[in-house]
Amino acid sequence: MSSSTDILVTMQLVQKYLYQFVSPVLMFIGTIGCILNLIIFSQKHLRKNPCSIYFIAYNLANFVFIYSSLLPTILSVGYTIDFSTRNIVLCRVRLYITILSNFLSPLYLVLASADRVLITSSNALTRRRSTLRFAYICIACGTLFWTLLHAPVLVLTNIIQIGPNTLICYFQLSAYISFLSFCSLFKATIGLLLMTIFGLWSIKNIRSLQKVRPAASLSATVTKVDAAPHSNSSKDRQLCFILLIDIIIYALFSFTYAINLIYQQITQNYVKNAERTQIESFISNICQFSGIYQIILAIAQMDLYQYGGAPLMIVGIAGCILSLLIFSTKNLRKNPCSIYFIAYNIVNLCQICTTFLQAILAYGYNIDISIASIYFCPFICYIGYVFDILSPFYLILASIDRMLVTSRNARTRQRSNNHLAYKSVICGTICWMLFHIHIFIFFRIIEIIPNYYICYSGSITYLAFANYYGLTKTITIPILMLICEQFTMSLAIAQMDLYQYGGAPLMIVGIVGCILSLLIFSTKNLRKNPCSIYFIAYNIANLCQICTSFLQAILAYGYNIDIASSNIFLCPFICYIGYVFDILSPFYLTLASIDRMLVTSRNARTRQRSTTHLAYKCIICGTICWILFHIHALISFRIIEIIPNYYICYSGSNVYLAFANYYALTKTITIPILMLICEVYTIKNIQSAHRTRVIPLSTTGSNALNNNARSKDH
Repeated sequence: MSSSTDILVTMQLVQKYLYQFVSPVLMFIGTIGCILNLIIFSQKHLRKNPCSIYFIAYNLANFVFIYSSLLPTILSVGYTIDFSTRNIVLCRVRLYITILSNFLSPLYLVLASADRVLITSSNALTRRRSTLRFAYICIACGTLFWTLLHAPVLVLTNIIQIGPNTLICYFQLSAYISFLSFCSLFKATIGLLLMTIFGLWSIKNIRSLQKVRPAASLSATVTKVDAAPHSNSSKDRQLCFILLIDIIIYALFSFTYAINLIYQQITQNYVKNAERTQIESFISNICQFSGIYQIILAIAQMDLYQYGGAPLMIVGIAGCILSLLIFSTKNLRKNPCSIYFIAYNIVNLCQICTTFLQAILAYGYNIDISIASIYFCPFICYIGYVFDILSPFYLILASIDRMLVTSRNARTRQRSNNHLAYKSVICGTICWMLFHIHIFIFFRIIEIIPNYYICYSGSITYLAFANYYGLTKTITIPILMLICEQFTMSLAIAQMDLYQYGGAPLMIVGIVGCILSLLIFSTKNLRKNPCSIYFIAYNIANLCQICTSFLQAILAYGYNIDIASSNIFLCPFICYIGYVFDILSPFYLTLASIDRMLVTSRNARTRQRSTTHLAYKCIICGTICWILFHIHALISFRIIEIIPNYYICYSGSNVYLAFANYYALTKTITIPILMLICEVYTIKNIQSAHRTRVIPLSTTGSNALNNNARSKDH
């Protein structure tokens, strides 16, 4: 009995932590992915394509579903905060929007699949049916149908008490629950079936067009005009590829949810004990989580590589170079562990510049260099495999070295030397390079669908070996690291060295950068510009943050001098200024983005609002508001003893910690979105201004002066 209770408690904790820590990250990625997709598909050259209209509707439905389903689920399951049980109107509207958006999302994918069937048809009349008007009609009719079908949710939903002090927002009638379950099952199975049929139909059409194409030179020119704009369009091929990936992701993750729905319908009349009910609830939530993950993955697949890949690559390269500079210093490179860390960072740098760069080009920009040549294909796979194993291999060697150097036996400690480190690194590298030499034989370019090639292995036996090898590597390496218990200590030492030797130079660079920026933006010809005022405030906030929060972090993590826990007055004050400067810096950047949006507007009155008077007013009012808003940090933070003789400056209130986490999450999501929106509007204004400048005859002297003034702002 106790073992089953432990299993139930473990499942509840897994479910809670899954929604508490993983889901907010997925929600952030999904939000950014939806916004970027909407911006991409709303561009002038794409929104004329009917498939782009379906993708716009698809991303809008996903965006609504994320904030109507995922956000309330995170609050209720992860943090036990359920707002829908406090108001009957909020309960019904939230559940209605969740169900509606959940049904609309696959509908738009099915419509996009049907559009690809039409556009790839060999019949010219069929291809002409793929129009914007037809797309708008299908979206409007389908949305109206599901909107009316789910209207009873607004009436049949109520707040129900299922236990002492336990309320849920759910349906009253069991008959309607069965109807909705059958609708969900119908959506999961029929939607997947339709997507599969339309996908195979599109491939069949493409193959038939390829068979007809050799006879194009003998046929009339009319056939050439029919085939080229439709089947050979690069935009249509890219949209087909995006749709194919979306359908595959939808099929993989909706299959588990469909099986769970079938099981619920079969066992709905069975008598179930508390243990079985809890297990089924856990499985249902996991299936729902996989469905949400499917939506996040589908909308963020290309944008993640296209817009997030390059910044991550730059950060990774900078981190590797800084680590190499730190561990190559005279006082550190004599340590054997530093030799392993140098090798580890060199391999990571090579992996970033080869494998990761190739993934960004392939998945973000549809430029797959591995299929460009029969020699590139095995070579890129080879270096990918080699660097992938060498990186954790050097970490294991560093862990073993820490285990040797901390041994009580003097002879064991003497084995930790530079000679052994160089020998281990060289011999291990040669062994792994020779072990993976078979990749040059088995990998080649394969056509999996018409006109779509990948670099892969054609041998099933070799694929089985590669899978078992990957599984063994994934299991063995963490076990070896766990066996070397001192690995954690080595990471702590590396963290200390990073702050101790890398913190001070970074701090100096930051201070010098802020001072130079202040000198530049304070010059006479720049400080009259409102945007310069915001940049001056931004650099002052950064300078204060470097000299307070960053300096305190260097002292705490690099030299074990925590001034925050040394005094009961310093503790809340340091946390308070950390919160204030952390929000003021992006706040001033947001104001600068809004100012650029105003100054690039075509409306003269809107441009006149960009003044230094407004800039000073916004900075002063905003600074006062944020200073007052964070005043609670002076009350909630105090010195807490978490283990004997180890004190930290932290909050003792769980409610305040939950508020601080939600505040940080909201700030992390909202501020980049606001900046992105302002920059998009600014670019749009600049483009419209360039278009209006093409007509010089209607330009008066005052307009010319106005345009010259605006060009300086650009």
